[in-house]
Amino acid sequence: MEESRGCVRVGATSYSVVNPGLMQSYKGKGSCASPMLKPCPYDQILQMINDGTAPNEANEDLEDLLKMTQASDVSQYYKAARMYNSGQHSIGESGELSIGGANAWYVESIAK
Repeated sequence: MEESRGCVRVGATSYSVVNPGLMQSYKGKGSCASPMLKPCPYDQILQMINDGTAPNEANEDLEDLLKMTQASDVSQYYKAARMYNSGQHSIGESGELSIGGANAWYVESIAK
């Protein structure tokens, strides 16, 4: 919900790569934004979810990021969320999740 507000037709973000779909996923393939699909087909919605959660070439997906945290407590979810939003190396030495990153308040927003 933080990435797209649940809108299946959300536009892609584009910095070094294009991040489309519900989860604004790294080089994702699922989208109903361009061209705009009405209604958005189930297979495209499923693709958007898979794009953000299943392993990809850059390990910028929730499954791989959860493993990278090397945490076994609930903090793994918050750390993985920070990395999903801002990259694998976005957590500094202090471990503070609101310093830097694409959206400094991302982790707090999804925790609510």
